[in-house]
Amino acid sequence: MPKTASTAWLTDAFSSALDLGKSYMSNGHKVGDFVMSDTALGEGGYGKVFKGTNKITGEQVAIKVIDTKRMKATAIVKEVATLKRLGRHPNIIALYGYYELHEKHYIVMESVTGGELFKQVELHGCLSEANAHKYFVQLISGVSHMHANGVVHRDLKLENALLDADEKDLKIIDFGLAHAFKPRSDGDGFETERLKHFCGSKSYCPPEMLASVPYDGYPADIYSLGVCLFALLTGFFPLEEACPRDWRFEKLARCQLAGRSTTQKVFEFYRRPCPLSANAVALLDAMLQLDPQKRCTLGAVVRSPWLVGKDGGGGASSSQAPCDRELDLNSLDMAYRGMSPLNALFDLQSMPSPSYVDDEEDASAGHTLAPLPPGVERQSAASHLEPFIPS
Repeated sequence: MPKTASTAWLTDAFSSALDLGKSYMSNGHKVGDFVMSDTALGEGGYGKVFKGTNKITGEQVAIKVIDTKRMKATAIVKEVATLKRLGRHPNIIALYGYYELHEKHYIVMESVTGGELFKQVELHGCLSEANAHKYFVQLISGVSHMHANGVVHRDLKLENALLDADEKDLKIIDFGLAHAFKPRSDGDGFETERLKHFCGSKSYCPPEMLASVPYDGYPADIYSLGVCLFALLTGFFPLEEACPRDWRFEKLARCQLAGRSTTQKVFEFYRRPCPLSANAVALLDAMLQLDPQKRCTLGAVVRSPWLVGKDGGGGASSSQAPCDRELDLNSLDMAYRGMSPLNALFDLQSMPSPSYVDDEEDASAGHTLAPLPPGVERQSAASHLEPFIPS
């Protein structure tokens, strides 16, 4: 309707009220039971993360503000539903609330202020096996809880693991690309299906995902965890991307087909001896298998000598600093053994060239912009880690 003198005041008043409401919320202040400050903790293409406070308890929180003009509401609801399914776990970011107002969505989560696990690698070049162990055991604990509840993360990386203020406890974040399988009708576990879409960061992605073949999300997460552990222990990635585009990929594929150590081979590329313990090498080799059918299960990781700290070639042995968090190996193992991993058909020798989908696209999730974790915007992970080989 054309704006006339008789209607101008009404239009202007409505616009002012709407702008006031939006300003109140974004600079704002009240979001349900929480008060949101104007202090931004991070910013991405989807919006911003602000510092907040629980009005009742005074607890500090992080409030992710997402504009539905930039990210589809279905994707936001999916992330919230995934976090609700997972409930509370000491190594998974906690969801405190979810609100919607003025085409914006507000996801209230616990505040974790110690920075990304990635920063530890940037600061130190690489971590000792004892220090890497205390973080990795928590990663495994969180992922075990996800898998036992029918959730695969699909974007596990050091940037998606935040540390508390004391840099001891770890929280897995950013479930925007996670896939939650439907519960079985008989109540016994979850449905299994092959996933079809590439998502995540290339240096952490398994070859079956990069090859655009239907893949099983559970072993895909295992490969990403293997890359995380390798980067923690060495300061660099085993591959820039696990596909023929990377000159090392074919060499590693042949190495694995010959039954040789993947980890040792990577160090051979740089003409350096491998400084890692035998237990660490064995675990890395098992997790970084390019063929998902040969890749170890999460249960095998949980039982591995390096993770449980058994001596005999290194690992987190009794001579090293103890792990800060106890891991209930039996319960995690039993939870994972109750699942039926789906093995995707995969042939290293006939793997097609990769056909990439944009990193921020996941058609099955119905969204075009993956939310970033609390923290500053960054480039792709592959551009951060320069090779650092301990001499």
